[in-house]
Amino acid sequence: MIKAIMKPFKNKNGIGGGTADEVAAIDLLMSAMIIGLVLAMFSSGLSDMIKAKNLMVDLNATIIQKYNESITD
Repeated sequence: MIKAIMKPFKNKNGIGGGTADEVAAIDLLMSAMIIGLVLAMFSSGLSDMIKAKNLMVDLNATIIQKYNESITD
């Protein structure tokens, strides 16, 4: 696997080369990795946003509760 990935970058002359299929495979692999990273970042960011929203809802509920308690006192 590693040899297959590195092959396009190194040929007999030590200069980048490889067949078009190998280069296309590398491009596809890199694209998939980048897309995976972006999706992972988005999904973790989304869960953080949901946590923050839930925290704000709890905070608002607490503020309203304290306000109502202060009125009734």
